[in-house]
Order: sequence, then structure tokens, then C-alpha cells
Amino acid sequence: MIVFLSCIVAKKYFIVHGGLSPELIDIAELKTINRFCEIPIDGIIALNLFSDILWSDPVDDDLGECDPIFKENPTRGSSFMFGKDAVKVFLKKNKLISIIRGHECMLEGYKFHKWDKNSDFPLVITIFSAPNYCDTYKNKGSIIKFEV
Repeated sequence: MIVFLSCIVAKKYFIVHGGLSPELIDIAELKTINRFCEIPIDGIIALNLFSDILWSDPVDDDLGECDPIFKENPTRGSSFMFGKDAVKVFLKKNKLISIIRGHECMLEGYKFHKWDKNSDFPLVITIFSAPNYCDTYKNKGSIIKFEV
């Protein structure tokens, strides 16, 4: 049985449930994760790559400012929040153009995190596919379609 925690689409997009980790520099590091165990959560910050790629979130800031580049994620009670600096380093190192993630309810069903004013393409895209999440959020659902 093969279990994927993330994937690369069209050699350009990093697809993941949550987001980045301070432990994730090169995407090859994802192959080191033991996927057949309980997801480790250890207090406010779980210093664990497995947990972070599932539960981290981008900062809710129009400029993508995050100081330090990874900080505690009080919304989740575990993992991190990250901003444009962490994303730019990761994307450059791995020769990618964007991170596409789910994990976070969006009123319109999606959000483009356009933190790089030199690019028309968002550094991070959040796609949330569950409309009216938990029968209470009254949010729209979205999908993303790749034509390669």
C-alpha cells in the first residue's frame, strides 16, 4: 500500500494538506516520514515534519509578513504559521512556483495568497472543497483543475 502525504503536479506545484515546516527544506525529505503511525502532536509546537505538513497554516496577512518566518499557530494549538519568506525559500530551493493546500475553511471556497508583488501568480493557494462546512459556516466549496 502506498500512502502519499503530498505530491508535485506538473513539476511546478507542491500539493499538501496543511503547509510548510521549518524541518522541510528539500521535498526529498518527505520520503523519510513514517506514514504508518499516529500523527505526533506535542504541545503548541510539534517539532515534527509529519505534523507540520498536515496542520501548519499561512499567516492571514495581505503582505505575508511572519516574524520569525515560522511562529506558533495558536488557532490549531500545534504546528506553525508561515509567511512569504518561508514560502519563497522553499519554492526556490525546490524549483516550484506555488504551494496548493486545503485544511482551512474559506468563505469563498478558496484564497489566493498573493504575497509576491513581482508575480501575478499566488505563492500559496488554499482550496477548501466542503461547502457549508459542518452545516454552520455557510462557505462555498471549490476545486482546482490542472490542464497540463
